[in-house]
Amino acid sequence: GSPNWGEFILGDLINENFLPPDEAKEAFKALKKDSFAFAGVKNLTFAGVPGLVAALQSESTYPLTIQVTSNGTIQPSSPQIRLLNIQPPYRAGIKLRAGRYHIRVDCDGFQPTEEWITLDARHTAFEISLAKAHTAEADDLETMLAKTEDPDSVSSKTPALFDTPSSQNGDSLEDLLENTEKVKLELDPLPQSTRENVITVSGKVKNVSSIDSSSVTFNVNGLEQPVYLNGDGSFSNKVVLFNGDNTIDIAYKSAAKNAYTRVTVKSTTPPVKARFTLTWDSVNSDMDLHVRGPQDQHCFYEHKQTANMMLDVDNTKRYGPENISVKLEQSPGTYDVYVKHYKGNAGNVTLYVYLDNRLVATKKAYLSNNDNWHAYTLTID
Repeated sequence: GSPNWGEFILGDLINENFLPPDEAKEAFKALKKDSFAFAGVKNLTFAGVPGLVAALQSESTYPLTIQVTSNGTIQPSSPQIRLLNIQPPYRAGIKLRAGRYHIRVDCDGFQPTEEWITLDARHTAFEISLAKAHTAEADDLETMLAKTEDPDSVSSKTPALFDTPSSQNGDSLEDLLENTEKVKLELDPLPQSTRENVITVSGKVKNVSSIDSSSVTFNVNGLEQPVYLNGDGSFSNKVVLFNGDNTIDIAYKSAAKNAYTRVTVKSTTPPVKARFTLTWDSVNSDMDLHVRGPQDQHCFYEHKQTANMMLDVDNTKRYGPENISVKLEQSPGTYDVYVKHYKGNAGNVTLYVYLDNRLVATKKAYLSNNDNWHAYTLTID
């Protein structure tokens, strides 16, 4: 129970990522006053790591924010958000202790959606995507399709398929069948030119009955980037742009149907000397990109900008990307790149290394259980 013993325990917790650094600072301050009274807990005994972590975090609260979307970017009007496993009603920014919370979202015109989220120091904002409710028009179309497949249900007065008269909205049954079977990949509007080096590409795959075994992939200037496909076929993800013209290929693939489109976006963002881009293949997974540069610079999620580096994108949910750029000026030196499995599911990670807008290395690894992988060393003359 001596202060030295307590400091040893706390240091061990921080190294193993059990205790967020901001909470650790407060714990250390209190520890100097009374080794058995800190983080709001009296007469604490060091009975084990789990008990100590729970005690340290018991008094910490974090603001919870739920963003409701449909089609990746559009927020439905007046969604009702409820916390099912606690009594207090939800409001934006409600302060809650770290833990798992059961969220339900209801909104007119959309299917009710429930998700479990984990709130902690790094994860306070969550996005829940809603799928549109099944409409009567869709039911009518399914009924029409079923009748064409069941000869016993077709009246003797019904003309042949290609002689079917137009429906009420002007489309023949033949047209309806063709449109139903044809996959459409629609993108939300993108700028032809931008000053930004990071933009969001979003859209929707239409006429798909199920997203099981389906996928959407971006290919940005040759960098392949997996994208999460929501239950309603919508998708939205950030991409990192070079200075100049950027080619973005968006591809949808399933067992039976494919769709593809290409867009070009020009970026006038200042050029960079080097870039390190990280992607991975698992959902509910947080992989962190770290770069240690000259003069003990360390660029990562808690220190997003250094003298000559910047973390452009920090992804805490799934797939990435995360990206750290090295400024064009004052860049000589050695840069060591690390990838840390911070939280959640294990997965395969891919690191892309660019120098002067040219891909110079691609490194891959499988990370789990707080692995810390030294992925690459880049020396800039």
